[in-house]
Amino acid sequence: ADVYRGLYRDLYRERARETSALLRSWLVGRGIVLARGNPLVLRSCTRVASSSEVTMRDEPREVRLTVHGLDVDNQLVRADVFADKLRQFVNAVKRADAAENESSLFALVISEMKIGSAEAALRQKLVKQSRRPVSPLPAVASLAAAIQEGSTSFDGAPPRVIQSLMRVAERAGATHSHVEVDFGEAVIVRFDTYFERRAARAYEIASGAGSAKPRNFEGATVATFDGTIREVDSRGAIVRGKIILAVNGAELDCTFRRDDIDLIRIAFDRRSRIEGIAIYDGDAPLPVRIEVRTITPIEGSADLLGWAGALRAPKPKAKWSRNDG
Repeated sequence: ADVYRGLYRDLYRERARETSALLRSWLVGRGIVLARGNPLVLRSCTRVASSSEVTMRDEPREVRLTVHGLDVDNQLVRADVFADKLRQFVNAVKRADAAENESSLFALVISEMKIGSAEAALRQKLVKQSRRPVSPLPAVASLAAAIQEGSTSFDGAPPRVIQSLMRVAERAGATHSHVEVDFGEAVIVRFDTYFERRAARAYEIASGAGSAKPRNFEGATVATFDGTIREVDSRGAIVRGKIILAVNGAELDCTFRRDDIDLIRIAFDRRSRIEGIAIYDGDAPLPVRIEVRTITPIEGSADLLGWAGALRAPKPKAKWSRNDG
């Protein structure tokens, strides 16, 4: 009898564990999360995320688009320009969505709009169910950042997405100053005339269109320049400026992070050593833009012309000869 009672007790415990596991699986499948230790105590009724949602959880799902106006418009933004730039950016995300998922699974919804400014926060929303949906925002962010950084590696990139991003930057300086898109994770892209030219080059590479071989170096490299910052447009998160080189007076376009605005004020109109990422387009020997990383004002005179002749060796004394008087 004791043997039978032991077998029955073991069988009961095994069946109880199986029943508990089945009950837990059944409840979890219906969105009920169970507390540890007691399968009958409900911790919450939070829906359990699917595997695709877990994958998307760490990806950027919100971006912030800002259009900056012209000085002639008192930096106000024209309504038709804002609507057009918003539409072109949405088109870029839609085309990336179709390229990533082979159909449109996501939509962008306006989650916030600032009163009195042309700024909108856009959040992605899954509108069509799929087993493994891929967010299009990371692809758009990486593609736009690569264009801004002067990359030439666009083989396999979707040309239609590049085309839409290029249209976001179109007519900058004519109908508006520029557009900024903050993708989060410190990825901020400035859509201006420079971006439009680089996007046109990226479109050529991605679409396989033939183009002449660059006459000069094309790409990005770390470089240091000796010059003076003479012009600064402090609007937005990416500050744009002009560097006048000390050696030949050439004017170079440059950008800074807004966090460095205090350093820019200190170095403004002072000869400085400027280090950053120089971006070359292959058409000219000088860079088309410098992404400034550090600025070091040069104290005193650093002009080497003041040393002219100072290190010259003295002339040797003439030797006496019989022909001398």
